[in-house]
Amino acid sequence: MDVDLPAIYCPYPVREHAAIERITEESFDWADRFGIYPSDQYRKIARHAQFPWWHGLITPTADENRILPFAKFLSLQTVVAEFMPQELARQPGAVADLIARVECTLEVHNAKVLADYPNIMGALEDLVPQLRQLANPVQYERWLESARQDLQSIIRETWVNSRGINLSVNEYIPLRVRTMQITPYFFSNDIVCERAVPDLLYSRLDVRALHCLVLAHIGIRNDVRGYRKDASEEQCNFIPSLIRDTRCSEGEAIAQSVRMLDSIMYRCLEIRARAEKGEIPDTLLEHIDNTLSVISATLAYEQHARHSWYKYAGDMAQEFSDSPSSVAPLSYPAIAWCWEM
Repeated sequence: MDVDLPAIYCPYPVREHAAIERITEESFDWADRFGIYPSDQYRKIARHAQFPWWHGLITPTADENRILPFAKFLSLQTVVAEFMPQELARQPGAVADLIARVECTLEVHNAKVLADYPNIMGALEDLVPQLRQLANPVQYERWLESARQDLQSIIRETWVNSRGINLSVNEYIPLRVRTMQITPYFFSNDIVCERAVPDLLYSRLDVRALHCLVLAHIGIRNDVRGYRKDASEEQCNFIPSLIRDTRCSEGEAIAQSVRMLDSIMYRCLEIRARAEKGEIPDTLLEHIDNTLSVISATLAYEQHARHSWYKYAGDMAQEFSDSPSSVAPLSYPAIAWCWEM
């Protein structure tokens, strides 16, 4: 069911944490201790996909004991944002209720509002104090707000899927950048790496643009890879949106998507180079580099896990090009501002 992508432009390096296996296994042990998976089938999927392994790539030099609580959250986040919406059979109201209760517990760990989901409640009651201990109050609130926004996107995605709606590309991009559930890690990486970035700097247009572009790159590429699987399960996806807008063939939609990916990567590197020339704190430049590395880390994770979560066949080898196939700005208003600032 996999879609083979042509070579893409991604010159950013990737590194692997020395304790990546321990981080992954301890996260699994924690998940099993609380029994967070809704069924043994989902547990097997999670074990195959090895989601916590990804965290050992996005923070390759951090203290493993600081990584571990957020790697555990990644396991729990997968249950809430991926497994449970499937279990709730496309019921947007039920998904909204679960997510509201999770959000409340992330804010007040002993709120006891997840009684219908005791395993998730127990896991959060154990985990939230660990997360708060690592962050100062401002850092935790910033991380929590991004987690909330990403979780809430699942409600809209569930509604879109339940109605069989094929969104336009311009409508789909801002949804997809949130349903990836990656935004919180831009901020938790600063916490894990003990990086004190002044709050005001996150509001800079170039930083916001970089966040948007990185999320769009990962979302579009995942959608191209998973297009046929999503189609078989009637899930929204970038490729049908592009075909709807342009009336092109599947093959041309895939080729267009690769050109977009290369344009996005090129723009990310332009933003990084411009930021380096300006007078910005070293901590912000480190944040920018860490954010950019999430793209290559996600590619490396995919090669490692073989994306069994997405039911791909084959070895999933991704080839890379030395130069971008396109540098043309994307014209969709929801993302075009990243070139216009």
